[in-house]
Amino acid sequence: FDFFGTSNETYYGMHLRDLQILYFILSEHKDQRATVSELAYHLNITAAAASQVVSGYEKKGWIIRVRSTTDRRTVYLQIDPTLLEKLRKDWKRFNKNLEKEFSSVSKEELEGFARVMEIINKQFDKTHPYLG
Repeated sequence: FDFFGTSNETYYGMHLRDLQILYFILSEHKDQRATVSELAYHLNITAAAASQVVSGYEKKGWIIRVRSTTDRRTVYLQIDPTLLEKLRKDWKRFNKNLEKEFSSVSKEELEGFARVMEIINKQFDKTHPYLG
């Protein structure tokens, strides 16, 4: 099932890992930005390696660097506003498709499924802490 309505293996040329990294940038702070150092820490890679990832994303137009207004040494990463708007529209479409797919499933069944997924996620986090 193709939730996003695309038949491509990638999404806007992105692989799952790219989407995870962009999600991290979007969700790290309430102002929807992160630093290269935070990204490096999250990915468990060096700041230089994270900077290479960021440079590639900049070339593709996925993110922009924004210098802090309070500390000129600090540079934040933000998702490009045009891409962010596309992602938000697709997320709404994804949710709509998901609701349609699960419309025949009862609320109780969905809640049970959510509990099982939470247990699986907790177990996965215990056995694979380096991925979190």
